Amino acid sequence: MIDASYYLALINKRAVAVGFYNDTYLMDQNACTSPQLVVWLGTEAEKEQARAHFWAELEILVNKRYQLQPITALRKFGRFCHHAAISGSVKKPLRHLI
Repeated sequence: MIDASYYLALINKRAVAVGFYNDTYLMDQNACTSPQLVVWLGTEAEKEQARAHFWAELEILVNKRYQLQPITALRKFGRFCHHAAISGSVKKPLRHLI
C-alpha cells in the first residue's frame, strides 16, 4: 500500500520506484516477496497524481535497467497459459486466424 499524500510529499520519490524495481524486477517477479498488487490510499486527485509520477519513474528505471530475456518471456507465457487452462475461467476457446 502506498499513501498517495505521503508519497507526493517525499523529496526523493525516485527512491520508492527504485525499491519497487528491486523487489519486483530483479527476480522477474518470481520471489515470494514480489509485489502482487499495488494499492493506493488517499483522495482520487492525490492517487491520480501519485500513480502517474510513480509509474513514470518506474518506467524510466525499467527502460534503463531491465532486459526481458526471450526464455523468461516464454516461461511466463507458458505459466500464464497453464493457469488459464486449469483455472476453469476459460469457457470456450476462440480460434483466431492470422
